[in-house]
Amino acid sequence: MWSCDMHLIMTPISLSRLVVAATVALCTDFIALAKSPALIPQAAVMEAKQGAFSVSEALSFGAVGGCDDEVAFFASEMRKVTGWKVPVGKNGQVVFEKVSGSGEGYQLEINSAGVTIQAASSAGLFYGFQTLRQLSPVEVFAKRQQASLVNGWELPGLKIQDQPRFEWRGVLVDVSRHFQPKEEMLKLLDSMAMVKLNVLHWHLTDDQGWRPEIKAYPKLTSQNKGKYYSQEDLREIVAYAQERGITIVPEIDVPGHSGAVARAYPELCVAKKDGKGRHNVYDVSNPEVYTFLDNVFGELSAIFPGSYIHLGADEVGKGAWRHDAGCQAFMKKNGIKDLHGLQAHFVGRVSALIRKYGKKPIAWDEALEGGADKGLAIMSWRGVQPGMEAAKHGHKVVLCPVSALYYDRANSRSASHPNGYSANTVTLSQSYYFEPHIPGLSDEAKACIMGAQGCVWGEKIRGGDHLQRQVMLRGAALSEALWSPRASLDWNDFLGRLEVHRGRLSASEVPYWWEEETTAQQVGSWSQLKAEREAVILPLDGKIKRAGLHEFLFHRTQGEGSFHIFKAEMLEDGKVVAEDAHVYTATVEPRRPNQYYLLHLEEFKPGASYALRYTIEPVKGGSSGVVMHLPALEADRYAKDRSPGAGKSNISGQKQPDEL
Repeated sequence: MWSCDMHLIMTPISLSRLVVAATVALCTDFIALAKSPALIPQAAVMEAKQGAFSVSEALSFGAVGGCDDEVAFFASEMRKVTGWKVPVGKNGQVVFEKVSGSGEGYQLEINSAGVTIQAASSAGLFYGFQTLRQLSPVEVFAKRQQASLVNGWELPGLKIQDQPRFEWRGVLVDVSRHFQPKEEMLKLLDSMAMVKLNVLHWHLTDDQGWRPEIKAYPKLTSQNKGKYYSQEDLREIVAYAQERGITIVPEIDVPGHSGAVARAYPELCVAKKDGKGRHNVYDVSNPEVYTFLDNVFGELSAIFPGSYIHLGADEVGKGAWRHDAGCQAFMKKNGIKDLHGLQAHFVGRVSALIRKYGKKPIAWDEALEGGADKGLAIMSWRGVQPGMEAAKHGHKVVLCPVSALYYDRANSRSASHPNGYSANTVTLSQSYYFEPHIPGLSDEAKACIMGAQGCVWGEKIRGGDHLQRQVMLRGAALSEALWSPRASLDWNDFLGRLEVHRGRLSASEVPYWWEEETTAQQVGSWSQLKAEREAVILPLDGKIKRAGLHEFLFHRTQGEGSFHIFKAEMLEDGKVVAEDAHVYTATVEPRRPNQYYLLHLEEFKPGASYALRYTIEPVKGGSSGVVMHLPALEADRYAKDRSPGAGKSNISGQKQPDEL
């Protein structure tokens, strides 16, 4: 056990005393302190400079190049926590300048005279401001004035050139199954903005509820029990997001998942064979369906300024069309051969309605069934393979594979964590090492990958605190994976910076999930692989501390290729005492929990020497990688459905509930 001595902090630049103090106050004997400033995501290029800038009550902001509105917002955020005047003019101690160009990148320079932040976009200026805040005491992220800031602080001298690797860095929130109040959505936007996540995919409709007010169709909200967002609420949330560099992509899920529409306007959905009620699937042969959707997308387009509208197209109960005379006649009249073709026809017409309002359509990967034009962007949830195929055919793609990026799953097996959608867990390291540029894709296909997002479906989400805890801290890990240079990823350094970031979340009154005992430990790594299959022995001395279930994960970090894992064994004084033999291929199998290797140690022997032996083989040149360890817990620490004895969690080859 080591102490949190200030002399242990090794950084390339001199941090402010208050940031150092915050880091020391938060550190533990488990997490190594960060070697670099506590930025999340880590900046692309950062260079230490001589001197430091003293932030004081004399703080002033300057706006150059037509960014007055943005800088006025930044100044208001600083006034809120400091109580200082923070005047805004053409000159100031902190100067924001909008320059020519495009993209989300920014340049930040700090010296003894002040701070300069330059960017070509409002989002870039905001990200520069967020970096400036992250270099400050954690209290800068508070909701109200903080006495601890009255005497000011120092910013270290440095120069940053920063930009994201991917344009889509998102979170999906399902508010149809369980409504989230406006205040919770604003809180979520705050936590996303802290780490430069820039897309909120808002799943607004499903069988369980219709949440956005549509003035042309009042029954959508009046006939569906539960709360909804008025158009005034929607505009307020959108404006809040825009100020923070976040685009909201609304989703109206069609033609399936439409039980809420069937209750409000039953004539728009397919009648059941027995005449009793309606299916949750639109009657695609009814012209009124397209009039309805035209009006819905028209109202939403006026509220949501982003480029995309999501049309769903997942898990469509096509059997309803097979048994409907009107749909069958429609297929015959239009020369549509099968139900996949009927869905493709519908998706094409709906996409045209979205484009009518100057928006781009995006849909779940099932929308490719029956074919789709290249202008339809694809969100790949059924693993990464559908997204890979879509990118090969020129579609823009966002990756959000179940269950690796499904944040409705539990963070860990711990009883301290509420139940997730399934018994499987999705750990922090899975987000941190996720890579949208799948090995084997051509440069042209990789250019079609816009990025990735974590998804929080609402079946098991109960309150706002639960929602927030599902997103953070996994959202912070994903942000770094999507923003920072791949070569800069460093798990232990990230955990050190995360210690400070947890203080920011607390200051901002955003709940998050953290439990030291169930956080993965990096126990090994490799930079290159042999040309053939090999068994590697990794010492675990000091890592194995009790009997029980020890889980291991293997993450790809860099390289043109990938790898297979065939077997993992725990050795005790050279003898095999636990084994898990199954095949996992890194990067292309995130749908099922094959990446977990479960080693049950029946008896722990103090003084024995423990090691991990794993069998690995390179694929197409191989890659570098890391080995992560999830230690065994005390028997009474496990959630009932996720305990080793339950046999439901992280089993290789197991189908997800979505597949059953």
